[in-house]
Amino acid sequence: MFGHKSPAPPPQTLDLRAPEPQGARPKRGVGRNWLIAGVIVAGGIVAAVLGTKLLANQSDPFPSSIREAAEYPLYYARTLPSGFILADGSPAKMVGGVASLTYRYDGHPLVVNMQSRPKANLPEPFRLKDVDLSFGHGYVANINGNPAGVIETDKTLVFITSEDKLDADVIVQLMRSLAPAN
Repeated sequence: MFGHKSPAPPPQTLDLRAPEPQGARPKRGVGRNWLIAGVIVAGGIVAAVLGTKLLANQSDPFPSSIREAAEYPLYYARTLPSGFILADGSPAKMVGGVASLTYRYDGHPLVVNMQSRPKANLPEPFRLKDVDLSFGHGYVANINGNPAGVIETDKTLVFITSEDKLDADVIVQLMRSLAPAN
């Protein structure tokens, strides 16, 4: 036993952490909880934005019977500006080659009439405002004492009228929201 040494015990490490109270749950996943909450909030925001966009986008209101009868492109407000709605009980109509839709702005009716563009030049009414559009030339004119929107495309002539005296800017908003029907 002289020459034989017993191995030294392994060194002890000191645990300097405060002891957890009895019955306490260990703190695990606190950062993970914040991450999950952040993902849920971000998902809610994305859903709200997409829902608003989808509700604002309007489906094509023209039935196939009107599309087949029209010999010119049809237009409708694909995205309605604030304050505008497609009038209830006023579906798209076609009478005598003129297609029409009725919108309302704060309760005031606006009728959008579309017809084949005549070959002759249109008379020049008193223009209140020119309107740049991606699909044609537009302007607001004084017709019978009321502002009215006029859009000229290669094949379609569009009139936007209201019996109520609406501001020209209201008509311009509707003009700029129009897009070709599918």
